[in-house]
Order: sequence, then C-alpha cells, then structure tokens
Amino acid sequence: MKARCSGDVSSFLALTLSAASKLVDGLVTADLVARDSDPLDRRKIVLKLTASGHRKFAAVRQATADFLTERVSEVSLHERACITDAMRTLRGIFSEVPPPETNARLIKAAPAGLDN
Repeated sequence: MKARCSGDVSSFLALTLSAASKLVDGLVTADLVARDSDPLDRRKIVLKLTASGHRKFAAVRQATADFLTERVSEVSLHERACITDAMRTLRGIFSEVPPPETNARLIKAAPAGLDN
C-alpha cells in the first residue's frame, strides 16, 4: 500500500484520523516509515517504508508464514483444500479498500477507546 497521507491510512485501516496520525508518527519515530513530499500535490505527503521498515515487514511476514505453516501442517489435505478455497474467496472480497462511507460506519460503531 502506498499511502499519500494519514487520511489514506485512516480510511484503509478504518481508524479515526487522530488514531492514524498517532500510528504514522510512531512508525516514523521508530524509523520504519518515512514521510516524503507528494510530487503530485505539495499539500500532501507520501509514506514509504524505510530500509528498517522493509526488514521488519519481511521478518514479520516470515514469522507469520512459519506460524501458519506449522498450524496448517496439522490439518488434513482435504481440510487444507477447503481452507485454500475459502481464502481465495476472502481475498476477492477483501482485496479492495472499502469506500470511505463504510469506514466511517466502522469508526462510529467501534467501542469507545479503540481509536487511541
């Protein structure tokens, strides 16, 4: 995901703008994300993973793959095929970013305290 501003992050993650800004600030402070000027609109910024961010992302992705591989290895081949089919269906459903009005409904429906 190439985010152009905290608002894009907010929409993508269904967070309030305040929560997304705090998240981005924390990632920048941890040197995992860098803010760059948007060449298309100087009023906006582009968020990009730093080298450290890429390494952290790769490590987390590998750890997740290892964990899932270990768990799924205990499942029968038939059940694995069912899981694969279900995951293909879910990928199709969730591969697109929800429209902003959907995220607004999610934010309003979230219990108090989840936007911090």
